[in-house]
Amino acid sequence: MSAERPRRPGDDDQTAPQKTRHDTAHDDTVRDDGGNDEVLRFGPGVPSAPPPDGLAELWRAGREAPRRRRRRLLRGLISASVTAALAVAVLLWLLLRGQGDGLQVTAIRVQTPQQPQGCDATVDVTGILTTNGEAGRITYRWTRSDGHDSGLLHETVAAGKRDVTIHLSWVVRGPGQRRFTATLDLVEPKGTAAKASSAFGYSCR
Repeated sequence: MSAERPRRPGDDDQTAPQKTRHDTAHDDTVRDDGGNDEVLRFGPGVPSAPPPDGLAELWRAGREAPRRRRRRLLRGLISASVTAALAVAVLLWLLLRGQGDGLQVTAIRVQTPQQPQGCDATVDVTGILTTNGEAGRITYRWTRSDGHDSGLLHETVAAGKRDVTIHLSWVVRGPGQRRFTATLDLVEPKGTAAKASSAFGYSCR
């Protein structure tokens, strides 16, 4: 039979309660003075509080600035491309227009001396052809009222030259009083102007 352990004062008191698992765990509930519970959450996955209004505005402004710069740059590139395309189109139009028209003679006139020429005269007959300013070659001939034909003659015209001057030297000999006519015929290029004539007088006794 075992000896009974003597009882000590306080043995009749209840055993102090053991801390439960809940008691020992980290309690993240904070009670304020009014007795309300405010739950504070910590750890990964917990959303952060939104930034103050001023910081949010700065953040949005910082994101918008590069976008505005990109839009301005894009608009500038589009405008420059359109301008360049228009300039090229106008240049091509001018080039094609010049190639399509080519050299054209728009007017012809012939000049002879106003005063009658004396014996054994050498008369300078002048032909003036007005062009559209394009480069090219003119083919023409002189015919005289005495039946002489110069045959086909050619004149090269530089770009920008509007008036082309050509000459016929006509020698008249012998006595008599006559009137002679020189005619300038345009062979090429074909156009609205085809020919022109002028006359002069001759008198030799």
